[in-house]
Amino acid sequence: MSYIALLNTFWKLDKEYHFTPMETRYFVYVLSVFNKERWPKNGVELSNEQLEKDGQISRKKMYAVREKFKKIGLIDYKKGNGRGDKTSYFLPAQANEKGQQKGVPNDPPLEQKGVPNDPPLEQKGVPN
Repeated sequence: MSYIALLNTFWKLDKEYHFTPMETRYFVYVLSVFNKERWPKNGVELSNEQLEKDGQISRKKMYAVREKFKKIGLIDYKKGNGRGDKTSYFLPAQANEKGQQKGVPNDPPLEQKGVPNDPPLEQKGVPN
């Protein structure tokens, strides 16, 4: 699923779930990490501390948001095994490859539609 398709899916689901500004920030932050890491197929690892700080969200809210997003199919995650072992996050296309997709439509990548993929922002000279 492309970056734009992920955002479009988010906004479609927002009509049903009425995401809060905090939930929106959390989702966009996770997407930004995927973009920064160049969309790794095996997901990204994030510590709870990193999400709390960079996502500006409390741990309790973070747990609730990521569980909500997992249930509706926006993200998937696998908890780490404790301190130092980070949580792995996956996006719908990655979850789909593992047979864990939960109803989020899988759009073909934009490059398959004749639209080139945008490079990460830092390649365009935009600082993080």
